Amino acid sequence: MYWKHALWGLVVLMGMAPALAEPASPSPDIGDFRLNHDPITGSVTLLSEESLTPENIGLARPDQADILREYGFIKGAKFFYEGAQGPLEVTLYIMKDFKAAFGLYSYLKMSGGKSVHVGDGSIGAADEIVFWQSRYCFHIKGPNSSTKSLSHKVAQTFAQRIPQHGTVPALVSYLPENGLQSKSVRYLLGQAGFQRFIDLKTGVEALGFKDEAEAIIADYTVDRQTGKIVLLAYPSHPLAIHYYKAIESQVEDQKRFGSIHTKRAGVIIALLTGDFDSATANKLLGEITYADSVRWVYDKRRLLGRWNPNYSAVPVLGAVVNSIIFTAFLCLATLMAGLLVGSLQFYRRWRAERPIEETNPVLIRLNLSGD
Repeated sequence: MYWKHALWGLVVLMGMAPALAEPASPSPDIGDFRLNHDPITGSVTLLSEESLTPENIGLARPDQADILREYGFIKGAKFFYEGAQGPLEVTLYIMKDFKAAFGLYSYLKMSGGKSVHVGDGSIGAADEIVFWQSRYCFHIKGPNSSTKSLSHKVAQTFAQRIPQHGTVPALVSYLPENGLQSKSVRYLLGQAGFQRFIDLKTGVEALGFKDEAEAIIADYTVDRQTGKIVLLAYPSHPLAIHYYKAIESQVEDQKRFGSIHTKRAGVIIALLTGDFDSATANKLLGEITYADSVRWVYDKRRLLGRWNPNYSAVPVLGAVVNSIIFTAFLCLATLMAGLLVGSLQFYRRWRAERPIEETNPVLIRLNLSGD
């Protein structure tokens, strides 16, 4: 009987668990980025806005339409603001996931810019800022350097309205550190973007973007030798082997003249182009290794801070510890509730079985006889 009461206590406490959990923060939509006398930006007036969709992106952004489709553009908007320091044009891109947002950010970022420490990654120049956070990418542009301060305030306001954060794609961490020009890193998901940053003598089919390949391109300088490293990652080992053979057959002449070096490490194919000698090429490619494993990523800042100094690792271990503590508390509370209910039931039975004279000490017994 007692175990039934303990079980009911467990059910009640488990029913309370969802109420104790913190509700997930909703993802902001386009309307959440319409500024109107925000405390940070001050007096900023929205003059007009233009909706962006996959259907009209070719008209609004003809030079970027194919790139946006490759990355997985969902929707967006262009806002035209007027502030005390001048006008601002803000373009918002809502992408399919954080990888797509990071990729678009890496494509849009300007050369020679500096981090402005906004969102999950940012870069700024005198008259513009590009940053990404979660699955959102922003391009903020003013007429000249007079709006630099206002652009930064607007970027901060937008970042604060996004409760979620994203992480840099894992493929980035496989880039060799030696000689890396961190601001040149580009993350690509299709042939159109790939061809804008490097000209390989390979066909579209040889790279495997139709099979969900992802690519990283970065500039390198080692001992006055310059070139590029391309990393191509595939969902499985068989696909990586297949495309490695296809690429090898198409760059055979380039390899003969030493203008390209190749390597496969697990599901990753590495291509090194430029004027690197064999020793330097082998050293750079030797840093690219891959092993199938499951590991805890405690702090990615050491690896990723080179191009994203305001990146913060997701507290995975903290979430696990909190879950264990909550489970232990739940078990203890259930045990205590079961003991309490059982004790009350035992006391009620014991009290009911006592003789009446013991339960009422003021009762007087009379012994009547026939005398």
